[in-house]
Amino acid sequence: MIVSNTYSNAKIEGCNVTFLETKTILDGVNVANAKLDDIPKKWAILIAHLIKVIFLQFLIVHQ
Repeated sequence: MIVSNTYSNAKIEGCNVTFLETKTILDGVNVANAKLDDIPKKWAILIAHLIKVIFLQFLIVHQ
């Protein structure tokens, strides 16, 4: 989910990367056509944080 959302946001921001390249970059590996700097890491961090918050709220509600 994080990769998918990051990929979508990268496309909106005009980054020329494929889905697989996005996954590879988020894993911390540079790819031939793009670098780590080409993916807006801030989106990945924000999305990861939101997923954690939602999951914690789910756990609290379903105790």
